[in-house]
Amino acid sequence: RPPRSTLFPYTTALPIYLKKDSDPSGELIVDAGGRGSADWSTPVGAGSVLVLKRLTLGGGARLDVTNALIISESTVVTGADYLRVVSGSALGNVVLSRTNQLNIVGSAVFSALAVSNGASLMLNGAGTASALTVGDAGLVTTVSLVPLDLTVSGDLVVASNGMISATGQGYGGAHDSTPAQGPGAGNGQVGGQGGGGSYGGVGGGNTNGAASVYGSFAQPADFGSGGGYGNYQVAGGAGGGQVRLRAARVRVDGTVSADGGNGGNAYSYWGGGGSGGSIWITAGTWEGVGFVTANGGSSGLC
Repeated sequence: RPPRSTLFPYTTALPIYLKKDSDPSGELIVDAGGRGSADWSTPVGAGSVLVLKRLTLGGGARLDVTNALIISESTVVTGADYLRVVSGSALGNVVLSRTNQLNIVGSAVFSALAVSNGASLMLNGAGTASALTVGDAGLVTTVSLVPLDLTVSGDLVVASNGMISATGQGYGGAHDSTPAQGPGAGNGQVGGQGGGGSYGGVGGGNTNGAASVYGSFAQPADFGSGGGYGNYQVAGGAGGGQVRLRAARVRVDGTVSADGGNGGNAYSYWGGGGSGGSIWITAGTWEGVGFVTANGGSSGLC
């Protein structure tokens, strides 16, 4: 690992490759040692396709795989790590637990995928898996204005206290001198207060009325709009994100959400809440006693 300096305290996590002569492929280990890593500091490429038995990430690694990646067994994660892949790369089995975090940029294919016990998976691209389990205190989420798109050939299970969430990941709410974003953006400073974002219905205080409503109730696939700002540029809430789930069997005992964010409050003025986003689920079998919500956010008055 290259040395650090006081001016540039980050390190580059150098890859380590281990392979038995008898095995067709080996294990790639990238560990930043918890010292932090700047940008995509560990680029790895192979002539064409990079084939591994196992990938191990740790210590805040930021691995950028510039060719297609195929992992036959598993991807192992400790700490909060980042992985950028060519779309369609296969990551094998992935089990995240004990507050570990994996942030993936690019569309990825998993075998069995499990997230629980305070762990989180952030997807910046579509995901495909043979099975997905979001266990107790597990979180699967996305980034702003990127659909949370998951296709599971088998069971998709969200256990009690587990969550698949795109809350607040839609169009931005008004902030500073930037107005609210989105087709149903909330008005700014209507009587000193921010109007709510619209989507499937008119946001509270949104003076554009029915003209601010958009999207399809039969095939909901839009981001929610941001809330407007109040006097003194009190911020509005962001709209909810976009969730698309497909699975042979879906069981939700936890929460699937695409709620809008709440507006701010200051000096007796408030920002409008963001509208809820969209959730579209296609399942052969639907079970569970959990919650599926795409609620609008509250104004700062509430």
